[in-house]
Amino acid sequence: MDEGIVLVWTGVALSAVALYLLLAGPHRLHRMAGVVLAFQAFALTLAGFPVSRGPEGVLLSLFVLLLGMPVLVVATAPLRPAGREEGETERAAEGAEQTQP
Repeated sequence: MDEGIVLVWTGVALSAVALYLLLAGPHRLHRMAGVVLAFQAFALTLAGFPVSRGPEGVLLSLFVLLLGMPVLVVATAPLRPAGREEGETERAAEGAEQTQP
């Protein structure tokens, strides 16, 4: 079997596990493990893409790469610190001043 296809299919399997972990629950450890696996799957697919031969490997690699980019963006969204936008903090402070007697 072609080693590129093995890398690509391993990336697909890791992507499925990462998606499961990201959707498993609100626990921060699930999210972090899902993000790590998503990055590993993305790296494996990138490594397998140039090595894979034939139309099946190339098409599968392109599919996973194109799908993987938005998945990584969505996967890292819950890890970003929850906070207000720059302007919202100033507006909230002004609103607090106006409501105090």
